[in-house]
Amino acid sequence: LHYSHKGNKLLLILILTKYRFCSLASPHSDSITAHFIFLFNFQVEIRDDVGDSSDVGPVFRQESYFHWAFGVLEPDHYGAIDVTTGQSILFIPRLPEDYATVMGHIATLEEVKQSYQVDLVYYVDEIPQRLRELQAKPNLLLLSGTNSDSGKNTRTAAFDGISQFHSNQTVLHPVISELRVIKTEMELEVLRYVSRVSSAAHMHVMRQVKAGKITREYQAEAEL
Repeated sequence: LHYSHKGNKLLLILILTKYRFCSLASPHSDSITAHFIFLFNFQVEIRDDVGDSSDVGPVFRQESYFHWAFGVLEPDHYGAIDVTTGQSILFIPRLPEDYATVMGHIATLEEVKQSYQVDLVYYVDEIPQRLRELQAKPNLLLLSGTNSDSGKNTRTAAFDGISQFHSNQTVLHPVISELRVIKTEMELEVLRYVSRVSSAAHMHVMRQVKAGKITREYQAEAEL
């Protein structure tokens, strides 16, 4: 079985994740019935020690809860899941045309929808409008909590106009944390596959490290 970012198996996991999410979140919701699980992928940036280099930017790392729920690789996205219906929505940044000059093709709404197998895709500047179109008085379940291992706090989603909506910051964190800890059989299958590929790659590199062929660390890294 071959996996890729856009492979059917991984997309199926993402779809099933959303439904597992809703089934656990629903019983914990309060008396307001129109609930949206609402997440965003703030910039997690890691910069290598490059001294005073002015042409090396920070390395983007996806926010882990957001990546688990939506599989999105790019920054500055928001995501919502309708707890009642399981419908999933991505909100993407509206990029200027000159972005394509340096970064290449700008994905359309339909392309993003197909890539991440969500039900709807809109732009970030449309969030308040689109949420009201989906539910007259939506209640947003926002992620807020502390990682019990690292002691770090999550960043709660924020956008222009969020004060117009009811929100709850207590329900979501324990639910999503439990779901991430307890893997489904399909998730375990993917983890086993990744482990097999990684182990095979490292064994291949070890066989190639020999005098006259690969003698330096950067060569081994390139071979990997």
